[in-house]
Amino acid sequence: MRMIIHLSDVKELIHEKPEIFDGLKNHIVKECLKKLPKNIHVLNGFADHALHLKRNGGREHYGINCIQEILRWESYFQEEDDAYKINNNHGPVYGRIITALIPELRGMFRIKGNEENLEVEEV
Repeated sequence: MRMIIHLSDVKELIHEKPEIFDGLKNHIVKECLKKLPKNIHVLNGFADHALHLKRNGGREHYGINCIQEILRWESYFQEEDDAYKINNNHGPVYGRIITALIPELRGMFRIKGNEENLEVEEV
């Protein structure tokens, strides 16, 4: 079953729980969220692969970079030169979003502590 996360789900999450990004650098979160409306398919790809790993992977914890590299591999064969490239810095942002929106994924990724106060702008 394919996971579908809508931009409205992310906007509501950010409004209700901006603290999910605590510990991430402000400029990285802002950059990722700015690109998200045109690239919601990338977030859904993270969610699909995370759910597959959770259900079939045989481990309790995974690194978000594992999923990031899978998506890069898949997109290498599907996308054109001007397509969205998955930024290394965006994986933790996507990981926190999918973990907050999908209860089954809670605890799957380790989350770094709060390194700076973050004010999130609207998506």
